[in-house]
Amino acid sequence: MATTKTAARRVVHIALPGGAAQNDLKKIFRATEQILGRLGCGGCHSGFDLRWVGDPFIINEKGDLAGGPQG
Repeated sequence: MATTKTAARRVVHIALPGGAAQNDLKKIFRATEQILGRLGCGGCHSGFDLRWVGDPFIINEKGDLAGGPQG
């Protein structure tokens, strides 16, 4: 089975609660920089497929629903 570059990438989901940084590129860039630093590659995201998720459901350490979209 052949692998593609996309299949070899590690998918990283990034939660972006409503209003947190939407429509503010400086905040998006800052968040991206911090996430890439945490992944061990502060200057680039080569090998990572960063996926931004708006209004996620948030589960705390105990496994309880701690927040999510208002509906």
